[in-house]
Amino acid sequence: MIEIYAESHDEPLPVPVQAIRDALNPMEMVMSRAGLGGPQASEVNRMLSDQRQRLAEDAAWVRSRKADVRQALASLETAFAQLKP
Repeated sequence: MIEIYAESHDEPLPVPVQAIRDALNPMEMVMSRAGLGGPQASEVNRMLSDQRQRLAEDAAWVRSRKADVRQALASLETAFAQLKP
């Protein structure tokens, strides 16, 4: 790598080879990335927590809509029963 860079750029490699090796190491990639949505454990845990909260909210919404539908059906049954002679 040092030779190829030196030949193609007419100057020495500007960073230590170990820094490049570290940057290409998959574990180092995961552990050193600290961006939003990144692969580090703390960020994954945060995203999972957010998604669990959204799932709980969605499940509550579905339960509420099902209750509304049951109530509407009961009201229709009552209204229909009153129409019978």
